[in-house]
Amino acid sequence: MKIVAQTERVANYEQVHARRRELSRLLRAHGLTDPRLRNDGAIVVTASSYRGLAEAAVPAEELLGAHVRLIIDTAPDALTDALTPL
Repeated sequence: MKIVAQTERVANYEQVHARRRELSRLLRAHGLTDPRLRNDGAIVVTASSYRGLAEAAVPAEELLGAHVRLIIDTAPDALTDALTPL
């Protein structure tokens, strides 16, 4: 079992948007599609299971140096914020 270091910082919109191309490639490599960025910095994705979310979380955090909130689009309230394609 991997031990994941948690950061207290949460990536905001500007941080995620600045690395959007790299994040988009990373998410797609883990089977996550249609990535959209919410105004609060969370990334909403389409996924067939939660496994891809779990697998993408650590490399996304390493890329930004902050926790990246990944939300599956079927989750309640996932799509309530304005979304920008990633």
